[in-house]
Amino acid sequence: MTAPKQKPCPFCGEKCRVQQNGWTSSKKPSWWEVACDKCDFVHAGAYTETEAIAAWNTRAIDPAVQELIDAYEDIMDYGIVFAKREQQDRLKAAKEKLANG
Repeated sequence: MTAPKQKPCPFCGEKCRVQQNGWTSSKKPSWWEVACDKCDFVHAGAYTETEAIAAWNTRAIDPAVQELIDAYEDIMDYGIVFAKREQQDRLKAAKEKLANG
């Protein structure tokens, strides 16, 4: 099974590497970790390469994106045509906030 591709560093955007770190008495790696090649940020290890990459690839969602998702979900409860004016305004504000940073 091939390990998934790791995302770039969440802090500087550079390429990262997967590495083994620590050794057990039987000469097997005790954990895997993902580290940034530029800023040397290291994500806490995992027992397998795949788990380490999955943990590295997990990102917190941007609050502006979450607000947009929430607004869409709120409108979809009613359908876009039947959405209340307040819901439509919330969606518009979320889109503008995301677009303007």
